Amino acid sequence: MKKRPPAVDTQNDMAGSSKVADILHKTVTGGLVLVTAFALADVTRGFSVLVKRNMDRRAAAEQAQEQSDAGHKD
Repeated sequence: MKKRPPAVDTQNDMAGSSKVADILHKTVTGGLVLVTAFALADVTRGFSVLVKRNMDRRAAAEQAQEQSDAGHKD
């Protein structure tokens, strides 16, 4: 009867370069997730600023129109 080779535990037998690659991959992936989250927050903030400015411009235009209409009625 032939002896079987021992089962290889891939978690404990991981080569040093593979561990480095795994750490590098996790670091890069985590960094990309953080950059994406910050970019989405920045875009959302920028969009809300644009909407607020647009509302302010419309309110100012309506106020100017009302003043103009009141001035023409006199």
